[in-house]
Amino acid sequence: MNGSDSNWRWRDSTGTATNAAMSQVADLRKAVTQLPVHERAALAEFLLDNLETAPLWVDDDEVERRSQELESGAVKGLTRDEFTRLCGH
Repeated sequence: MNGSDSNWRWRDSTGTATNAAMSQVADLRKAVTQLPVHERAALAEFLLDNLETAPLWVDDDEVERRSQELESGAVKGLTRDEFTRLCGH
């Protein structure tokens, strides 16, 4: 996230952008910037812990499968520079 509100579009369950949600987020952002750094860090940790995402771990079977894909040439690895560029840095 680059901090630019113009890049974010908040939508309700039907996909319609909602001004109320955008206003609430803007209010929250403003309030959060007033918190001391340790409280912002605690809030960030809380929010990240409560995201419903794919697991952040890789099991042994996946490691083995990916290793075989690399060794066989089925996939190509990335250099550090390629990885960094693809991550937007």
